[in-house]
Amino acid sequence: MELEELRLNNLVFYNGGQPDDKDELTIIDWEDIKWIQEDRKGFNKVHKPIPLTKKWIKKCGFRELWIGSIDAGINQLEINDKLMFQTARSPKIVEGDVLIMPVRLRFWDSVYEEIAICYVHQLQNLYSALCGQELKITKDE
Repeated sequence: MELEELRLNNLVFYNGGQPDDKDELTIIDWEDIKWIQEDRKGFNKVHKPIPLTKKWIKKCGFRELWIGSIDAGINQLEINDKLMFQTARSPKIVEGDVLIMPVRLRFWDSVYEEIAICYVHQLQNLYSALCGQELKITKDE
């Protein structure tokens, strides 16, 4: 992970670096930002991004809706009336339950830009940039 990708309060996995260590959720704080600046390789040895899965999309509060017919294949994810992602296709499953979510952004001049969201921190960053607030993520039950 690069410094430019992460910001305070992003969720990532932390692993102590030993083969038997389990991934634990951690929140990026100022000490992590400093660590990345000083030793990115060392930081990346024990941290990794959280792959975006349907479970994580749900934990982030998104609900999936279909628009039009199933044949049209228009998929919409929306959250608390602030943000809606609409794609011409469903999130792509790449391995197990890991997703690549194609997000189409429409600008005022009707130009579309499609970006791929692969990790939870990317979804957090996009939500924060577009909505001006942190994405609320529910804890495991």
